[in-house]
Amino acid sequence: MIPKATLRKALNDPGLLGTSLEGESWHAWRTLLLAIMGEALTDAELVTFQRLTGRDAAPLERVEEFVGVIGRRGGKSRAMGVLGAYIAALCDHSSKLAAGERGLVLLIAPDQKQSRVLLGYVEGALRSSPRSHPGPNTRNALSQQRHRHRGPRRQLQAAPRRYQRRHYRR
Repeated sequence: MIPKATLRKALNDPGLLGTSLEGESWHAWRTLLLAIMGEALTDAELVTFQRLTGRDAAPLERVEEFVGVIGRRGGKSRAMGVLGAYIAALCDHSSKLAAGERGLVLLIAPDQKQSRVLLGYVEGALRSSPRSHPGPNTRNALSQQRHRHRGPRRQLQAAPRRYQRRHYRR
């Protein structure tokens, strides 16, 4: 993965992802995302990173796994949605993909309701970015990527409550 722009540049540029996590209330998440991607932190960000993680130094390269203990309404889905949008739209993965292969960014949620919320955050981050916007029908573009080879185009939707997991026990 080769970034076309640093995450810091993307989060500071209104033409990229700059409107996705703006404001002082998102400072901690911006700091954590920069650390996750292995980008150098400013002195203020390093203080925030140390306060949140208890570590003395920030990682010097992209981390393999991030584990956070974050309560409800802590901004997890929105922050991870923005990170997913960055990795999908502003990083080059061609060195890992075969010619013609389409890459996927996997964002996992505990249930379909939360996955709809997460997909909405990715869609919102991309729609607010004039330079990385994939087109007029972002949700279909995002959710149908994996269905192209299976026939007619479909839109990812959550199953009605009556069809959720308890009805599929065998």
